[in-house]
Amino acid sequence: MLHVLMVLTNHHMVHSLSKLLGPLLAALLLLSSMLASRVSSAQVVNVLNEVPRNPTQGIGGQLGLSANWRSGNSQVLDLAASATAHYRRGRHLVFLSARVDYGVKSSERYVSKDIEHLRYRIHAWGPLAFEALVQHDRDEFRRRELRMVMGAGPRLVAWNDETMGWALGVTYLPELVQLGESDTADSGQSDWTHRLSGYSSVRLSIGKRLQLDHTLFGQPALGDWLNVRVLSELGFAIRLAKHLQLRLAYSLQVDTEPPDTVRPADAQRKTTLKLVW
Repeated sequence: MLHVLMVLTNHHMVHSLSKLLGPLLAALLLLSSMLASRVSSAQVVNVLNEVPRNPTQGIGGQLGLSANWRSGNSQVLDLAASATAHYRRGRHLVFLSARVDYGVKSSERYVSKDIEHLRYRIHAWGPLAFEALVQHDRDEFRRRELRMVMGAGPRLVAWNDETMGWALGVTYLPELVQLGESDTADSGQSDWTHRLSGYSSVRLSIGKRLQLDHTLFGQPALGDWLNVRVLSELGFAIRLAKHLQLRLAYSLQVDTEPPDTVRPADAQRKTTLKLVW
């Protein structure tokens, strides 16, 4: 594995891969944006790839827009918008993210969700930092009327250079979930669950315009290790201009104990155009 990573970090190899894969992945991105299908996402949310590798001092941010329209046998319209902002001062970093998703299928709403996430990170020493977060989200079609989480824990940057980055984190995560009213046995149920959230986030830059990233989350419930949520997200980003980026992400999420009538696994493909500064 280390030998493979050393080969990939070779400058000439990276440059060659950029020339070869750049146009191919750009075509795949455009094709996926036309063919992408979406289903409601599960409860683990990944915002790690929206934080720059080395944020500059002061304020920065991103604005993202995504749309998917299909006609014919299926009439589908999906819209999504996101906004992020970060502020760095010395070894302190504050990061705020908000997303809204809305979808209509055959004139009926089938996606309606939003999320707001606030994270604080302080660099402690060398590769070690500490994080604290608070998050609110809602997903009508997963019967999640309200979800509130908060947490704190360490973050370790195992590798970080111009070509590759790898970070690991662990967070204690108390969670409050309130379900919407329905005809099921868990209608209106409200519960606190204490979870341990761990993640691995890997980034690989190929040349100056192409970046690949993969994030893996695992969130088992403390005291009930079979009650676990898992997220795997693979992303491809192409820099079209200095402040313009096209990103394709594919994610797979599993919840071993979902609410009644909600499926345990979700998959999602999304193409997003981002304005970055």
